[in-house]
Amino acid sequence: MSILIVFYALLPAGQLIVYLATRQALDPANTLNFAASILCLHWMLAQTLLAAKIPVLQRLLPYDARIRFHVLASVGILVTLVYHGVYKIAAGKEIDLVSWALLGVFTLMLVLALLWVPFFRRGIQRQALSYDRSKSLHGWLQLALTALLFFHIAGSGFFDDLPVASAVLCYALFVGATVAFLLSKFGLFHLGATVVDAHQSEGIVTVRMIPDRRPRYRSGQFAFLKSGGPAGWKEDHPFSFLSNPQDPLVSFAVRARGDFTRGLASLRPGDRVKVNGGFGNFRPGAEPGICFVSTGIGMVPFLSVLKDLRDSGDPRPIHFHLAVNHEDEVPERERLEDLAAGMPNLNLKVLVKPSGHQRFSREYFHREVGDVKSFTYYLCSSAKVRAEVFRALRSLGVARASIRWEAFELG
Repeated sequence: MSILIVFYALLPAGQLIVYLATRQALDPANTLNFAASILCLHWMLAQTLLAAKIPVLQRLLPYDARIRFHVLASVGILVTLVYHGVYKIAAGKEIDLVSWALLGVFTLMLVLALLWVPFFRRGIQRQALSYDRSKSLHGWLQLALTALLFFHIAGSGFFDDLPVASAVLCYALFVGATVAFLLSKFGLFHLGATVVDAHQSEGIVTVRMIPDRRPRYRSGQFAFLKSGGPAGWKEDHPFSFLSNPQDPLVSFAVRARGDFTRGLASLRPGDRVKVNGGFGNFRPGAEPGICFVSTGIGMVPFLSVLKDLRDSGDPRPIHFHLAVNHEDEVPERERLEDLAAGMPNLNLKVLVKPSGHQRFSREYFHREVGDVKSFTYYLCSSAKVRAEVFRALRSLGVARASIRWEAFELG
């Protein structure tokens, strides 16, 4: 989160203070116009830099937090662009071609961003503009908008009024963000890997691979995966590691829903894929007791963490409550059972097609966990189930700070 605070708050606020300190008294409308310009520029640069998926910047940044900041900043950028346009019209200034281009590109980006909303995504799955193509186009439009905005501001003479250090910082951020984005698009941050095997069971695809070198990741983290095919390399998709860093192979388990995930099942030994990770920080801290709650494919990050906890000999009481529609949905089921057998402090509950009293209800947690307030809860499930679990735990007096989740569906 500190990365977000630096890029979205501290840097633009510092630039605004420096700029206003060098100017004569400005009327409120003009002051807001300069503030809008500075905020818009820095937020667009931050958007582009974080979209590059640089591991060193995102290793400790929760993925859903980045997405939420991305959406929030996009709304802020829209507000600043509209205010800038209204101010120029009110001041009798001409709206030039670059300004119209900025508005047009940003509007198109917002339309494409609707594909990340599940309702709209389902409605256009079969249309010509696929999710992968729209995601790629959205990224390139973001880079184009950043460049248009930067050169629009530079052409206005804005940087000439800044102290040299502030102007150099703006240029450095623009060059750095642009280069990082391009390097990411062309795969510099991706690690090549060779597929060992891939198989599908009950709609869950498990892929194991040997990376060209050991990736830097921790259990509970995720990576962006790229896979080739008849249409060439597709846009990368985020998936949690099934393996942990001590495993000899890197593995992922995903639910086969779209073209990309179904395509993973067709991978053959020797096929090449690309991995960029690990990202996120969805893993236990130093809390005295841990309770994992998941449904379906949400089990994957917890399987990775459990391997780590077993290898480190963690003595804390651990609960793992997992609901699935079929036993064969659980990847590495035998290994999970071995983990449970070798960890006397682990209470494993696998619920197959839970219903009635088996559901993750208030009664369920009171019965199965007992002293519910002595645990920190990690949830990985659909938004609906997550809300049900949250209500059940809160009704038992569990503190809000003791219930954690990362909304992977935002990706």
